[in-house]
Amino acid sequence: MSKRIQIDSHLVVVGIVVGFWKLDGHIKIKPFTSNPNRFDVGNHIIVNDKNFEIRSVVSRKDLIFVKFANISKRSEVESFNGAHVYVDIEQTNKLPDDTYYYFELIGLEVWTVNQICLGNIVEILKSPANDVYLVHDKFGAETLIPAVKSIVLDVNIKSKKMLVDYG
Repeated sequence: MSKRIQIDSHLVVVGIVVGFWKLDGHIKIKPFTSNPNRFDVGNHIIVNDKNFEIRSVVSRKDLIFVKFANISKRSEVESFNGAHVYVDIEQTNKLPDDTYYYFELIGLEVWTVNQICLGNIVEILKSPANDVYLVHDKFGAETLIPAVKSIVLDVNIKSKKMLVDYG
């Protein structure tokens, strides 16, 4: 998983612009979302601090090709290359209990049951068995925490803390 950058607390990163398609203003997006309806026609996304309505969408392999309303030329979107794609946090679906979006976990302070602070979650790595939290302490040392119930004992989004049985 690539690092995700939050520019505003009410926005959630859902992808990155990786190129263009056709000359009529389509952009290629690598999605960071598992929501199959995130890029449906009529939905709104934010690129370069501008809100756009999706006019058409084509999915191919792991890319989404999107055309915005009121955009008719490639030159109007060329500055978007490499830009993150956002949605308002209000557009995210409520998840079941004990399930979290990555953006909710990034930045959490990780504590052991022995009251040792391991640092903050800076990235979430995908692995075949489970996700793995990459934690950096204030000195830059890394700790990898498997995202499994036997190790992650509690997640408190409001206090921005995670309790783990580790080490």
